[in-house]
Amino acid sequence: SISGMRLLRDLHADGRLQALPQVIYLDSAHEPNETLLEVREAWRTLQAPGVLFGDDWSWPGVRQDVSAFTQELGQPSLPPHVLARF
Repeated sequence: SISGMRLLRDLHADGRLQALPQVIYLDSAHEPNETLLEVREAWRTLQAPGVLFGDDWSWPGVRQDVSAFTQELGQPSLPPHVLARF
């Protein structure tokens, strides 16, 4: 959850949590724009180098928001024939 990820960062900043996670599995809300908020929070929470992954690529809101997030990061999108496998 967004509040859970913020709590992790606060605990880490206060010295009560030694390290932030290096891997986050995100099962988002699947709604357009809400998934984007969750992905942004998860990305901010990851300790570098980190891995952020999830599921439900078939949901239009997830696909739209993950694509928007990769554009925000300046990362190229995978070709449609590769994305079709997911």
